[in-house]
Amino acid sequence: VTNTTRQLTAKTVLGLQQRGKFAVIFTNFDGQSVVGIGDQVSIWVNNQSGKTVVEEAYQVSDTEFRAGRSIRDLQIEPVKITAVGVKLADGQKPTIVKAGEALTFEMTGSADQLASLTVDGIKGLTDLPLKEVTAGKYQANYTVQPGDNSTDGILNFKLSNQTNSSQQLVIDTTPPAKLTNL
Repeated sequence: VTNTTRQLTAKTVLGLQQRGKFAVIFTNFDGQSVVGIGDQVSIWVNNQSGKTVVEEAYQVSDTEFRAGRSIRDLQIEPVKITAVGVKLADGQKPTIVKAGEALTFEMTGSADQLASLTVDGIKGLTDLPLKEVTAGKYQANYTVQPGDNSTDGILNFKLSNQTNSSQQLVIDTTPPAKLTNL
C-alpha cells in the first residue's frame, strides 16, 4: 500500500492476520494520522514470483478518513492447474521406469507462478523446480538414478498453493536376481 500524496509505503504478507485479508490502519505508531481526505492511495498484491496480480488506486474519502480505515474488495484470480503429465525422451508415457531413463515432467496452468514437483519416496524428486518455458507451461527434466524405487509414486505437481496428485509413476531400478542352478 502506498500513499502517493505523502510518499508513504507499507508492505506485508497477505493473510497474516486472516486468510485473504490485509488491513491498513491510517495511523503510525505514535497515533498520528498518515493519511488525509483526498490523499491518493495505491494498493497492489504480488504473487510469489513478484508479479503484480491485482492493483487499485483510489482517493481517500471523508467517510474512510473518519473511520480510520478503508475497505477495498480486490479480486485475485485463483491459481489453476489445467494439465499435468510425464513422458520419456521419445515422447511416450512411461509404464515402468528404469535407471538411466530420462523423464520430462510437464504442467500447464496459471502463468508467472512458482512451480515444483515431488514424487513420494524419491529423494531426487523432492521439490524439483519446474521452469516456465512459455506463459503457463512448466517443465523439468530428470534422469532416473539407481536406487530411485517406487511402486506407487504419486506425482505431486504444485503451482503456487495448488496441488495436483492425479498421476502415479512406477520406478524400478532394482536389477534382476542372478541366475543360479544353470
